[in-house]
Amino acid sequence: MSNTFWIGCDISKQTFWVALAKVGDPGVDWTKLPHHEFEHSQDGVAAFLHWLEEFEIGTQEVAGICLESTGRFSLQWATLLEENLGSVSIVNPAAPKAFGTSLGIRDKSDRVDACVCALFGRTRRPKPTTFRSHKAQDLCEQFRLYLVLDSERIAHEQRLEDGPSSEAVCDILRNAIDALKEQIAKVESAMADTIKDDPQLSQDAKQAQTVSGIGPKAVRAILGEFGDLREYKRNELVALAGLFPKEFTSGTSVHRKPRLAKGGGGRVRKILYMCAMSARIHNPHVKKFADRLEKNGKRPMQILGAIMRKLLLLVRAVIISGVPYDPEYGFAVESEPT
Repeated sequence: MSNTFWIGCDISKQTFWVALAKVGDPGVDWTKLPHHEFEHSQDGVAAFLHWLEEFEIGTQEVAGICLESTGRFSLQWATLLEENLGSVSIVNPAAPKAFGTSLGIRDKSDRVDACVCALFGRTRRPKPTTFRSHKAQDLCEQFRLYLVLDSERIAHEQRLEDGPSSEAVCDILRNAIDALKEQIAKVESAMADTIKDDPQLSQDAKQAQTVSGIGPKAVRAILGEFGDLREYKRNELVALAGLFPKEFTSGTSVHRKPRLAKGGGGRVRKILYMCAMSARIHNPHVKKFADRLEKNGKRPMQILGAIMRKLLLLVRAVIISGVPYDPEYGFAVESEPT
């Protein structure tokens, strides 16, 4: 039997739980896995590493570390754990949850989640997460802030448009909208500076904007959300953006029309939707592609979804190839190997 382990982690603000699952051990009883809770601090990390020493586990004995994606907490801890123990795999929380359900685990706690992550890592062996560069992470955080501020602006403008009877309320809303517009402009400027200051981001942004229909706003969204598109295969990028059709059929009685799977890429999809509307009219290559789909009986929303996917893959293609977009050869992207 192997003497290597998968470490499962569940991280919260005050504490973090860890569990150990030995590679090659056929057992799936999570209650028998070694597990422990530590304080969420540098001292807690030191205690965790000392605890591993009691099991004679060092870097060579760690097959991998599996933890659920929890935003900033998971990124910070993944970086710290990778420095001490090797590769870290940050996974979609839905995956360990479904895995635990398949094992009949009904309990829900941080301790249970750590054990489930350990078992999930040992069974599924998720690939190590590739971390973004400092500038790419800055761009991601700036883009997320931009979305929050812009959402608040739209909400306030809608309230003002509804016509409050109180003039005081109207004044407050106008001032809030003006302040938000000012802050949005600052964030947009910061994103532009971040891209300009990083050679790779700058080159990627320049290449992406050669695709007719893709502007600076879309570039910030794509690079901010996905980082380096070279890290993804075609199907991986499409799945991450939720731009593939999802079938829903069962027997002869259930036969719904395919719809976009959607999922976690909603921030980019909203912007790509507007890009698709523009490209449908102004990009000859996309227009030809859309006309063919329309001739084949596809509905308008199906066509827009296909254009969104097309634009995202074209951006990936020009970034990887380093060759500016050329509508005359755009269809060559369709034959790119996965």
